[in-house]
Amino acid sequence: MNDRDVHVGFIRGDYPWRGEREVLFTETLCVASTQPFVWNDLYKMPRINYKTDRKLIALVEDWWNENFEQPPNVRLRVDQVDTCKEMIINGLGYGIVPDLIIDDDPNIHKKTLMNNTGDPIIRKTWMYYHQESTSINTIGAFLNYVRSIDVKSL
Repeated sequence: MNDRDVHVGFIRGDYPWRGEREVLFTETLCVASTQPFVWNDLYKMPRINYKTDRKLIALVEDWWNENFEQPPNVRLRVDQVDTCKEMIINGLGYGIVPDLIIDDDPNIHKKTLMNNTGDPIIRKTWMYYHQESTSINTIGAFLNYVRSIDVKSL
């Protein structure tokens, strides 16, 4: 994007950008488990971590450090959030995931992560582009198309 090799980018998380950007959707982060839990016991429970971007890792680590003195009990590390989801569903531990990943599974107990002011912790997904790219017919049409669809349902 910075070198202008790409006209449009889809970015999860807040990164500095000098061009145009629009929020496509937001995801609320939550703790998800098949077992009911209370916050104070979370550090004792087995956790499933998954590979993700450094911004999300930092967001979760900051939340954890604000709420617990003990480190998390990470028992499993997996490569994808979908693998983490399947392990949560199968009762292998809890995960800290975007709530869209879990959907409305009635067997999953979810609690929203809140910051120190009581607001939900969210991650935004952005569409980045250069203003001058909008003058290219196909790019302008693509931007309008993306704006017109419900990207969360894809």
